[in-house]
Amino acid sequence: MSGDARTVSDGPMVGALFEIQLSATVNDEHAKRLAWLKRQIGSDLVNSIIITTGRYAYRRADVSVAKLTCAVSSFGWLDRLVASST
Repeated sequence: MSGDARTVSDGPMVGALFEIQLSATVNDEHAKRLAWLKRQIGSDLVNSIIITTGRYAYRRADVSVAKLTCAVSSFGWLDRLVASST
């Protein structure tokens, strides 16, 4: 590993992927890029999260969905989403 740059080949990486959708609902089309990245990263990925303008935060089988207002106003939401996926 050179400098501070880290690559997948350097060893296990744990992370979460975020995507912001200016939509109130999430469908399979919205989640497809995160699903592709999850296949590329594999088991080192902790969670995939889509932040929306919708009214509810919930967990789909493939991604977590967070409300924009929840994401910016509550510091503990990420910890809860990550914990729920393990």
